[in-house]
Amino acid sequence: LDDRDQQALRTIAAELVARAGIRAVGLIGSPDGEAVGLAVAFAGDAGDAPSVVRTVAKLVGGGGGGKDRRLAVGGGREVAAIDSALVALRDALAGSP
Repeated sequence: LDDRDQQALRTIAAELVARAGIRAVGLIGSPDGEAVGLAVAFAGDAGDAPSVVRTVAKLVGGGGGGKDRRLAVGGGREVAAIDSALVALRDALAGSP
């Protein structure tokens, strides 16, 4: 999702994972073409969002995380790495319990 900052991605991820039947949500995009933002949300105890965010954010030259295992945000500066970060994000969410 481009044109949205980390806070917007966090809000969207939280709203989507609250829907019935959704176990995990991962969003990534560039708010301005110069940075990358990402958000991960899990329903209940389905996964560790800060761990996933830290792993994926490294791919875009950044970091992130949080204290809530269910919701985390991060980002970086390597916009050209979004495609590889998206693949890693999909893999991480597919491998979550």
